[in-house]
Amino acid sequence: MGIEFPITVRGFLTVLGLAVFSTLLVSLWFKQYLKDWRFTNLLALAISLALSFLAQFIISRWRPSAEALFAAFLIGFFGTTLGCWGYEAVFNLLGALGVGKRSDQALAEQARKLLSS
Repeated sequence: MGIEFPITVRGFLTVLGLAVFSTLLVSLWFKQYLKDWRFTNLLALAISLALSFLAQFIISRWRPSAEALFAAFLIGFFGTTLGCWGYEAVFNLLGALGVGKRSDQALAEQARKLLSS
């Protein structure tokens, strides 16, 4: 049994594919609504792993092998990493282009507010 990350539409129509997709959505939702909370990424990782393990248990009719559980762990970890680091990469690129809260102008404005208070 190998680890197969769902990269096609048919792959996302499986229980494990839906777990990965929901992991990406959950981690991005947390990043949007809990952005100032320190443990957002850890919460997204915990939910991602729970969804991946649950999917693996459902697929194997509640008797997964050690290899299947390890594959679920890797897929859940990868899904969270993609959601969290992908979010950061997009916002850093937008900031480099001069758009958004990470642009030089926005950072200078934040520094000016901090120094004036």
